[in-house]
Amino acid sequence: MRFSLLGFLSLFLLQTNFSVARQDTIAAKPYYFYKGYKYGTQGTYNPLSFSLNAGFDIYQLVNHDRHIFSFPYSKSASNVFWNLGHPGKVIGEIGWWHFISTEIIPTSVKPEKAQWVPNYLLHLMGGGMTYRTMSEWYRFHNVKYPKVLGFTTIMGTFLLNEIIENNGYKGNNTDPLADTYIFNLAGVALFSSEKVCRFFSEKLHMADWSLQPTITFTDFTLQNSGQYFSFKWELPFERRIALFARVGMGTLGGLSWKFPNGTAVSLGAGVRSAERYLISEKGRQVSLTTPFSIGIFYDRNNSLLASIQVSDVSDNFICANIYPGLIKLGNFSPGVWATIDKKGYPTIGITTRYTLGVGLGYNFRKI
Repeated sequence: MRFSLLGFLSLFLLQTNFSVARQDTIAAKPYYFYKGYKYGTQGTYNPLSFSLNAGFDIYQLVNHDRHIFSFPYSKSASNVFWNLGHPGKVIGEIGWWHFISTEIIPTSVKPEKAQWVPNYLLHLMGGGMTYRTMSEWYRFHNVKYPKVLGFTTIMGTFLLNEIIENNGYKGNNTDPLADTYIFNLAGVALFSSEKVCRFFSEKLHMADWSLQPTITFTDFTLQNSGQYFSFKWELPFERRIALFARVGMGTLGGLSWKFPNGTAVSLGAGVRSAERYLISEKGRQVSLTTPFSIGIFYDRNNSLLASIQVSDVSDNFICANIYPGLIKLGNFSPGVWATIDKKGYPTIGITTRYTLGVGLGYNFRKI
């Protein structure tokens, strides 16, 4: 079976209609997560940038191979589909109770038994919110059957994510089973509810604060890709202050301060996902190391404009992103980003709305 990345991304582009949305269409039904802003993370959000951020999310891990054009897609896809087609056999290797107690039911917060944490945060809540956001994106751009395309886009991308995480491995792997058959579908069902969307949008102010994926020269790697979600819960006695959290490949928590002009500054501290390690050969159970991390974020109307994160990791020691809409050169407003490793070597990139949020850059690191 062949899995072509170019064909996969081309499919999203063919599905996309970039015509300007009519005002009567916009007013007909509420938009909970996609507002159509032309600045920040909202301004660069589209099926392509989403697919690169979510599909290649694991590329953020320390010293992970990021050669997007030489990845063993066919071999990895074959193994993922085999595991999805034989769930009973795969789960039977580790035991049904072990699978349920580590992947589905929260029974422990120990890393080796807490695979349920990303399942609930990233696949249930994040996946459900992404389904609604992508459906709203298609509707905003007057694409027919927005919910069908929204579902197709996110499920295709989540499948790509499982393929990338498989990374050429051949054998039993329980990881795709709970994600694909339970939490991704449950997230779609959950966020099909108007009440749920209203709660996450208006009470928790949930937003997609993903990175700016970039192809770098001369190594032709994908850098600065990653899907993140932010939450803000305004304090009832002081609405300018909110409890803040950002989740994705790592979790930060802290406070956010909102200014009268709609901008806000958020500060969070916590952990960043660093390296994968094998828990057990049975079912290829893995977990992640989580060193300390701290970040500062600046947004307008919950669309992220700039961020800087410092983490105790070797390659992305310092990671700074400025999104389109903050720096203006006449009518042109690029996004720029840079990471610096602990040896002082930088990787830099520039993105634009006109390239669908995908950028070009240069990697100075010595690999």
